[in-house]
Amino acid sequence: MALIFWCYVGWEAITHLAEEFKNPERDFPLNILLTLGLVGTFYLLISFIVVGTHTYGSNIKGLTSLVQIAETSMEVPGKVFVSLVGFF
Repeated sequence: MALIFWCYVGWEAITHLAEEFKNPERDFPLNILLTLGLVGTFYLLISFIVVGTHTYGSNIKGLTSLVQIAETSMEVPGKVFVSLVGFF
């Protein structure tokens, strides 16, 4: 549900900028496709990392999987950094 909400918010944030494009018929669909490709790639990469490191299973592990991955790879500074970025 949260993912759908943020997708909607992102779509609403960009639609009012459509008239700012010099050639909206060409630029707007191109930007949407590039964004979908970029976000989809990040989503797949993060999914592979979460599955590959087995940081899933319980509700608590599922909520903090990226923090656990950062702690495993970069120790405490990575954990703190990812936690702060997620908070803000």
